[in-house]
Amino acid sequence: MSEEEIHQWLVDCFGSEQGEKAWHNFENLPFDIREHIKERCGIGGLPTPGEVHAMMQAFSTGGLNNPLEMRVTLEDGPINKKLAQSIAIQRSTSDGGTVNAEVADCARRALSQANLWLDTSCNLNPAPGTPDILSRSDWIEGTIDSWVKFANPVAKSVCEAFTSVISARFGDSQDTEVDGIYDGIMPIP
Repeated sequence: MSEEEIHQWLVDCFGSEQGEKAWHNFENLPFDIREHIKERCGIGGLPTPGEVHAMMQAFSTGGLNNPLEMRVTLEDGPINKKLAQSIAIQRSTSDGGTVNAEVADCARRALSQANLWLDTSCNLNPAPGTPDILSRSDWIEGTIDSWVKFANPVAKSVCEAFTSVISARFGDSQDTEVDGIYDGIMPIP
């Protein structure tokens, strides 16, 4: 990927002012690092500006705007429920799929036929009550707490493993700052 393409991508993602700042930071990187970044961008490509905006919006919604919000979010557990919910809803509604009365009636008829078939074919009783036909976002809203509860132990173990690897690599160093090309908060254009 050429430097011109990277420059345009930064402007498209972060707007003219912040994109130019990011480009200036990129230009000031050592030659070897710039070449490595250009090579890596050419191999896997870069996310589209829309994907970058969606990620920035998800982080904003997920309580990752500033250090205080991050600390509060981390105290809630190893899974950021707000972030997971925001990303899931964005992805689930991106194709415009909705549930209208016609779709709901069709689904109820199919469930009724399946229950009749199961009733005659095996010893399973039909599910009690009236089935709820949910949109994708309704399903996410209704099940996110269960998914978080289910995945929390795994997420906690992964966090602990990652922390131990970082501690082993960097030790108990008090120098917690990381140098990079980040240039402060970049608003979504």
